[in-house]
Amino acid sequence: MKAMNYWWRGAHSRALARNLTRLETPNKRRIDEDRDIRVRRDNAYLEKTPKNLDRFALTSNDSQRVIILPCLLFKVGYCPKMFHKIFIPTVVLAASAFAADITIIPFETADGKETSLSAYKGKTVLLVNVASKCGFTKQYTGLQKLYDEKKDDGLVILAFPCNDFGGQEPGSIEEIQKFCSSKFGVTFPIMAKIHVKGKEQHPLYTALTGDDGAFPGNVKWNFGKILIGKDGKPLARFGSRTKPDSDELTKAISDALGD
Repeated sequence: MKAMNYWWRGAHSRALARNLTRLETPNKRRIDEDRDIRVRRDNAYLEKTPKNLDRFALTSNDSQRVIILPCLLFKVGYCPKMFHKIFIPTVVLAASAFAADITIIPFETADGKETSLSAYKGKTVLLVNVASKCGFTKQYTGLQKLYDEKKDDGLVILAFPCNDFGGQEPGSIEEIQKFCSSKFGVTFPIMAKIHVKGKEQHPLYTALTGDDGAFPGNVKWNFGKILIGKDGKPLARFGSRTKPDSDELTKAISDALGD
């Protein structure tokens, strides 16, 4: 009798296991099929993504980490339904920070020669849109002092005269150069006049402050400042009220120089 009970329990357990297997197999198969469909769909989406997105992962160690992380999550089985919520925002973030190679955008020196930021490779560059008849024009003194102190460490200041704000830079480039040297003893490079906003905005400032730029939003006034790292990547943006000797600006420059 006891043996019969053991046999019955064993048979019952085996039957129950078979029934559970029959129930689980279709469910498991359906789950696997759904997963395969999602994988194929996501792969198809990625194949349609512009190929130049790949270069984001090559332009900066930071962008590599930003993009590779969600890709690894997807690779190891992170829920594909959430993948687009992680991947797309990170690509957009990387794109805005690293897409435009601003070092190849040409601009002119004061004497009309074409140059670009690539000419200052390995240098930390401070771009300043300047004007001769502005309340902030006295910042030339601080900029020259900053240049004298940091040029041997690798700092370059590039002044871009512009007449976009209050018509405060109406003179010719020759007049601007003479004013800067005689009034403030400026020795850092003065570039040709440009527009930093509006329909005639220079491509360099479009790349920096346009909708897809590193710092979206037009320059607000004369003596706005944009700091470019040694690798040609935009690092920080400062307004007109940030003085050349301010702790905020000098610290950012020191960090960029590696002081």
